[in-house]
Amino acid sequence: MMKILIIDNLTLNSEYIKDLLQDNEVDVQIYNHIQVNEIAQYDLIILTGTKHKYMGTVLQEWDRLKIEREIILNSNKPIIGICYGCELIAAVFGSMLEFTDSKITGDYEIKFELDVGFALDSKYKVYGNHSLFISELGSELESVARSGDSLEIFRHKSRPIYGLQFHPEKEALTTDGDEIFLRLVKNLTA
Repeated sequence: MMKILIIDNLTLNSEYIKDLLQDNEVDVQIYNHIQVNEIAQYDLIILTGTKHKYMGTVLQEWDRLKIEREIILNSNKPIIGICYGCELIAAVFGSMLEFTDSKITGDYEIKFELDVGFALDSKYKVYGNHSLFISELGSELESVARSGDSLEIFRHKSRPIYGLQFHPEKEALTTDGDEIFLRLVKNLTA
């Protein structure tokens, strides 16, 4: 059993993520209540999405996200960022974020470009709900999967850090995001 910390960026989905990880000990803490010195006790850190009516974009909230930025830069623990958490990781490592022409909401297909050990097929259906996209990855990151022209999964080249632009915790009965997420968790903590 792993000990996992979910850092909640005021999402409405923390309980769904916790449900996916039900065979583990999972703590959920609000993003501004976390203490950096507490991180050592966890095997994995997950940064959630957000409900944008509560918080702005990652770039608008940069100062308020200081603790998470410090964790991303300095922790040696595996980290998975989901949607807003993904965008935060991307921004910390110098990636460019841009607004989409129209908000992406619903199911769509992603295709893996890189064999990372947790994709059993090359194509999967996932659920997304975001207004930003990563238009250019920072030099320390590499693309893992895309949907058309949009980046959907990236990883750090030398550290156990992944970003998932989609929501693996949503639409689990009709999409494959939860399976991708759980295989990634297993891969990072094996």
